[in-house]
Amino acid sequence: MVINYDNFYLAPALTDDYNSVVRGLAERYYASVTRYTTSSFLRLKLAEQLSHRGMAPHIYESRQEAMNWLGNRY
Repeated sequence: MVINYDNFYLAPALTDDYNSVVRGLAERYYASVTRYTTSSFLRLKLAEQLSHRGMAPHIYESRQEAMNWLGNRY
């Protein structure tokens, strides 16, 4: 699964709920997951939140980089 976070906005009050849902989906349905966004600010914020919750914090800069990582896993 590749998740595109370009043009993504999450209200701060929803951060914990959103991350709980994402974690549950990843544990139940994804063999592997990677993320990308062209926004360096969003990469930093998402990586911080994911890491804080024990999830893989790396977020790629482009769809191609994310796809390459996913392709190398299988």
